[in-house]
Amino acid sequence: MATPLPRSSLFPSLAAVAVAVFALAAPAQAVAAEAPAPVPAQKAESEPLANGERFASSSAVAQPQAPVVRRPQAVDALDAWWQKSEASPSGFGVQFVGQAANQPSLVIRLSQLADPDVAARHIKVKAVDGSEVAANWQKGASDYVLVNPNLAPGRYTVSIDPGLSSSTGSTLGMPLSGPIYIQ
Repeated sequence: MATPLPRSSLFPSLAAVAVAVFALAAPAQAVAAEAPAPVPAQKAESEPLANGERFASSSAVAQPQAPVVRRPQAVDALDAWWQKSEASPSGFGVQFVGQAANQPSLVIRLSQLADPDVAARHIKVKAVDGSEVAANWQKGASDYVLVNPNLAPGRYTVSIDPGLSSSTGSTLGMPLSGPIYIQ
């Protein structure tokens, strides 16, 4: 008669099963650079079974952590923060703030004509480190567009004070501020 195999060779340890289950449950799309560091396994403690054998307790298995969900860096710039204002009674307002197509330039489109020199006094652009960017506002292809050219790639905060006025003297009437990204 064949000798029966010991019970421990027929059944993998609870720790081995738990590791295999956690490995299968890990999301396939996890990016190594964004994955949290695994919790180190603790010293295995043996617990006796009814038949006298010992197995490692489940506390020896590294516990998985929830994957880190990170928003893409530019998501906050997708919000049209400049549209949250109501147009002044004269209809003067900001219609667009963002990067010029295929150029490292900041563009502001207004609903009425505005002088670039006046804009330089009322529009502030700050880099992510808090330093103010030189106000080099120029007229764009349209007289309703102001352009601040040659910005380095990165995140900027644009602040427009309520005193910004059009060529007819209409003012914006409320402050606006929000992020933009230059690629």
